[in-house]
Amino acid sequence: MFPFHSESERDWFAWSGLLISTWSATELSLGSLIDFVYRFCDGQTVEAEPPLNLERRIKFLQRAAGKLPKLAGEKDEIVALMDALRKASEFRHMTVHGTDRNIYKADPHFAYLSKPKDRKIPDGQHITMRVTQEQIEAQYHEVGLMGLCILGCMSRLMSNLENEIAKRELAKHSR
Repeated sequence: MFPFHSESERDWFAWSGLLISTWSATELSLGSLIDFVYRFCDGQTVEAEPPLNLERRIKFLQRAAGKLPKLAGEKDEIVALMDALRKASEFRHMTVHGTDRNIYKADPHFAYLSKPKDRKIPDGQHITMRVTQEQIEAQYHEVGLMGLCILGCMSRLMSNLENEIAKRELAKHSR
């Protein structure tokens, strides 16, 4: 069982690992969608360079969805997905970067995760969240579904682009 105190604690950390790896896959999908929007949907008219950090990526896609005609059919889904992703990122951030302030071992295991409210104030207030295995499991499933929705959105955009190219080719050959 070492280094864990109980099976419950081991399971808590296992679910944390699943959440983190699923988050990575979802962010990879997000990056692919951004690259596609940037290269094939006039994304450079929204921002000069494709954004790299999560908050800028979310803002980019929300602005692009409202501005770019090629994204019009996906606007509502993109906006909703980005809102959900932003919310989930707060939980993931706390799970990954928060410090466990539990001074006793409970069964089932949970953690009081804490992080500074403002990193610029070393001894300032902290944000603390009680995190259970059930919460992590729910986030794992939600984040996985978000990744699939992002891929579905990109697939539909790719299909629209293929149809647009096919129509242009057809028009060119019918002259």
